[in-house]
Amino acid sequence: MKHLKLNFRLLKRDLIKIVFISLIVPVLNCIIYSKNGLITPNLKSDEVVLSLFGAVDRNYSNWIYWIIFCVGYVVILQLAWKKQVHTFEINQLLRHKNTSTFWNIKMITGFIVTLWYVLSALLVMWVYSVSIHTVNNFDPVWLLILIFLSINFYVHGLIWLILRNDTLVEVANVVILMLFYAGTKLAQPYTPLYYSMLSKHTDPYLLMAIELMIIAIFYIIIINRAKRMDYFSN
Repeated sequence: MKHLKLNFRLLKRDLIKIVFISLIVPVLNCIIYSKNGLITPNLKSDEVVLSLFGAVDRNYSNWIYWIIFCVGYVVILQLAWKKQVHTFEINQLLRHKNTSTFWNIKMITGFIVTLWYVLSALLVMWVYSVSIHTVNNFDPVWLLILIFLSINFYVHGLIWLILRNDTLVEVANVVILMLFYAGTKLAQPYTPLYYSMLSKHTDPYLLMAIELMIIAIFYIIIINRAKRMDYFSN
């Protein structure tokens, strides 16, 4: 916990940017939806969240919302997992005494930021829906969507981290943006983003378990490669 708090102190300057982006992206998307009239007072709570987050092809303009949402997440990743000054990272590595702890803290931070990003989007949409008298009760589907999206986005985030460690941040950005774009335009099982769309699946809990297994595999890959990295080269 002490190491985690320290890591968030290091992100202090970027935390304001992370919070700002996490709020401005859903506000922008609320403006888009208010213009096209997709959210109306006659919708139920679960219908609101499923129409917006359930699948990219439920409404004709959903892909615009998802693209903005995904691009915002890529920006968040670059802030949360930004490389520090080289000598500073060496000091941090020595403080943690081993690479596993160093990267565990980084990945936990990434998951917390991912959870915050998705939660912010849902909260802003909730407030907007309440303000136009659409949502007047809490539906468990909102919580399920939060878990579903957070896990799937974190899978994308770990792919980004693996690519950034092995290549360049620009390569990681391009690949993840291509994956997100393919997911929003195609919404087919061969795109990772498809598995974040709750409306597409009859057994979400099995899918969630599979994605958690994928996260565990990516975690092992990151830790194993991190142990072989040369931290003392420029």
